[in-house]
Amino acid sequence: RYKELLDFKAANNHCCVPRSAGSLGAWVEKQRSEYKKFEAACSEKEDQDVDGKSSAKEKNITILTKERVQKLNAIGFAWDVREHQFQEMMEELRVFQTLNGHIDPRFMSGKLAFFVRRCEQQYRKYVNTPSDSTEAFGI
Repeated sequence: RYKELLDFKAANNHCCVPRSAGSLGAWVEKQRSEYKKFEAACSEKEDQDVDGKSSAKEKNITILTKERVQKLNAIGFAWDVREHQFQEMMEELRVFQTLNGHIDPRFMSGKLAFFVRRCEQQYRKYVNTPSDSTEAFGI
């Protein structure tokens, strides 16, 4: 499947294979799922007692190896698609700002304008949230 992923990247210039892309999409989703187990297993290893005994956490068994993670990282594999998309939009925004000297969404179009407006909405929501969490819940 790795070879198929390389072919997909060559054709699409990214590794964000949609789930709907058949067996390759399913394989990519499985890698992401296994990566979560891999990370959990790595943090569990760090949590071992001084005398080498494992903590009481449940063992996370994964088919993913450090070498496979490195291989996928080397081709720009996105472990977290939302974070990857956010970072891509931030880079597009940086380029826009460099070229135009501003980030006013009124002068943008398409996905970038939507992204900036959405960020503005989320910021306003954050700023208008009461600082005391109990107020936020009406307590």
